[in-house]
Amino acid sequence: DCERGRKTEDDTVYRIYSMSKPITSIALMMLFEEGLFQLSDPVSRFIPSWSNHQVWLEGEGAEMKTREAGTPMIMKDVLCHTAGLTYGGLLYDEPLHPVDKIYRELRIRRDDGETAQSFTEKLASVPLRYEPGTAWMYSLATDVCGCLVEFISGQPFAQFLKERIFDPLGMTDTDFYAPENKHHRFATNYGLSKNGIQVIDDPTTGEFSQPPQFHSGGGGLISTASDYLQFTHLLLNNGAWQDTQLLSKKTVEIMTTNH
Repeated sequence: DCERGRKTEDDTVYRIYSMSKPITSIALMMLFEEGLFQLSDPVSRFIPSWSNHQVWLEGEGAEMKTREAGTPMIMKDVLCHTAGLTYGGLLYDEPLHPVDKIYRELRIRRDDGETAQSFTEKLASVPLRYEPGTAWMYSLATDVCGCLVEFISGQPFAQFLKERIFDPLGMTDTDFYAPENKHHRFATNYGLSKNGIQVIDDPTTGEFSQPPQFHSGGGGLISTASDYLQFTHLLLNNGAWQDTQLLSKKTVEIMTTNH
C-alpha cells in the first residue's frame, strides 16, 4: 500500500476475483453429491424462465435474427462455460458482439443491487451466443452457478459457502467483503493508466469494503494466501480435509476431467 506505507504480509487480504470460481463450483457439486440434480438436468429445472432461450443467428438490434435453442442448456454447461453465455464484452475489445450489446443495455453484470433472482431473470431475456454445449466461452456462467446454489439449497449463497466450505476449512478471512476491523490488512488495488500506477479500489472505501447485496460466485470473494491454500489442499486430498470429507474422491475426479 503505497499511500499508507504498508508492506504485504502473510495475512494480507486480497480480492481473488475469478479464483472465486472453483469455490463456487465445489459448492454446486456438493449439492450434486446430495442427489439434488444431475449434470444432465436442464438449467430451466431451477430457473423456469430459461426454458425458452433463443440463440443468436445474425444481425443486431431490431434486425437481430434468433432461433430457439435446439438443445437445452444443462447443468454441466454452466459448470464448463459451454452454456452460450458471455461476459457482456467485459473482457473483450471493441467492436462489441450484438449479444454483448444487449448485456450492456440491460446492465447484466454482477453489480451490487442485483439479487440472484433479478440477475437470472435478466439473462433469460438475452439470446445465447451459441448453441449450448457446442462451444466454450468464458462467461457469467459461474455467477449463475452461485445463484443455482442459492435456489437449490434454499440458503443464501454466502451462508452456504461459510457453513459448508469456509468454516470447515478454517478459511476465516474469506468472504464477500472486508469488515472494518480487517481494512488495515486489505490490500489496495492498483492499475495502470496514462499517468502511471493509480488506485482502482481503496480498501476502506472501495467495492469490497461493505457487505454486497449480490454475492458473485464468479468473482466476488476476498481471501488470503493461507486461506486459499487450505482450499487447494481440499482438492489435492480428493475432497478430504483432516477428518472431514467435504467432497467425494469421485466428484473431484469428475471436476478435474477434461470435458
